[in-house]
Amino acid sequence: AIKQRNLEKKQELLEELRRLLDSEDTLKKTYDDFSALQEKWKTIGEVPRGEANNLWQSYHFLIEKFFNKVRINRELRMLDLKRNLEQKIELCEKVEELIVEESISESYKKLQQYREQWRTIGPVPSEKNEEIWARFCNAADQIENRRREFYEQRKEEFDRNLLAKNALCEKAEELAQARNEKGTLIASGFIAGGALMGVVSALIKFCGVECYLGTWAASNGAALI
Repeated sequence: AIKQRNLEKKQELLEELRRLLDSEDTLKKTYDDFSALQEKWKTIGEVPRGEANNLWQSYHFLIEKFFNKVRINRELRMLDLKRNLEQKIELCEKVEELIVEESISESYKKLQQYREQWRTIGPVPSEKNEEIWARFCNAADQIENRRREFYEQRKEEFDRNLLAKNALCEKAEELAQARNEKGTLIASGFIAGGALMGVVSALIKFCGVECYLGTWAASNGAALI
């Protein structure tokens, strides 16, 4: 009875192993589950002698299929990693071309597009991961620095122009102020002169002196002239 129960347990494990072969889980999880099944198999005791050979052959047949699956998956995985590496190398070359792009805005715009493409590409072989990432970042940093320097220069130029404009405005204000002051002085001189003549005229009239030109024109002095 015990051997029969052991047979049933091992047959259940064989079914689990068959399901594992069709699993779509990651290679790591599949392998972990496979290792756990192997450990369970080892803990189960003897089975009826008449079933032992068939059971053993079925078990080893499934084990061989599993390792073939793992091998194929690894090969496919390596091909996928290699393809991802090629795509990232191509992106690095495109980003490096942007370093000499004349248009700052165009190079920065394309850099953002290449960054988005980078995120959609899967992993690369682990021994190449740091190298390819460093290459991409180095080119991207050069574009970022070039853009930052460009706008810093533009800001400095803008500040210089602003200072020059302010200086011109101050000079214009000084000239306008000087013209206003000069005009005020001239006007004040005319006013003062007119007032003085008025005072002189009043004094002459007060003293009884006639300054009418018509009288003077009829005098002997005017005739002499």
